[in-house]
Amino acid sequence: MKYILLIVVVVNLISFVSCNPNSETSEKIVNAENVNPANVQMVKIEIEGMVCTGCENHINGDILKMEGVLSSKTSHEEGSSVVEFDKTKLKVDDIITTVNATGYEATGHQLVEKEI
Repeated sequence: MKYILLIVVVVNLISFVSCNPNSETSEKIVNAENVNPANVQMVKIEIEGMVCTGCENHINGDILKMEGVLSSKTSHEEGSSVVEFDKTKLKVDDIITTVNATGYEATGHQLVEKEI
């Protein structure tokens, strides 16, 4: 019985830490100085399985490691991520593959018009 209680406590603690709403922001922007504006594209990717800001940060962290990504804003509440990227260095399918590799599921996407 002690072992079961210990396992329950550990699992709950891990869940709390990974889904901490006070963790760093789920929106990131990287340096885009050397990118031709004509090559910048935005995509909104629908994602299933996110339940908290920890989930958002996990996905953003992996997306932002990709060369060519300029910004990423992920929302577990909306169930999506909006990614701005250099289309000469990256394809939408590459971003989707990265999202799926995080353990969440990209269920669809659409290109988004950039606001001027």
